[in-house]
Amino acid sequence: MFLPRYIKLVTFGQPRTGDYDYADFHDAAFPYSYRVVSRHDPVPHTPPQEGDDQPFHHLYEVWYNNDMAIGQPYTICEEADGIYCSNTVTNKVDSDHWFYFNRNIKEWGQNGCPALNSKTRS
Repeated sequence: MFLPRYIKLVTFGQPRTGDYDYADFHDAAFPYSYRVVSRHDPVPHTPPQEGDDQPFHHLYEVWYNNDMAIGQPYTICEEADGIYCSNTVTNKVDSDHWFYFNRNIKEWGQNGCPALNSKTRS
């Protein structure tokens, strides 16, 4: 068993997975934790924040407002569900959930996650 401080978590297109208390615990327990978000990916914005028991993200968001090709810039957002980064995008695009780092993630996984043979976005 590993202590939480030794665990490194990086997710891609992660939906909201808990409420504010969960996110606060997660941030304290797992300091090396990043959520990578591609451009207009709609999934990180689900479930929506409505009502009294709102879902909330843990820190930190790494947002690529581009096609995520090699060398493309990104922004590290230190506010979990603030009005910055991917929350500034109003037009969500489903296909942005399937393409991360210029690879079709669905096909890449189905093909056994090959190092060099995945399709790139055209």
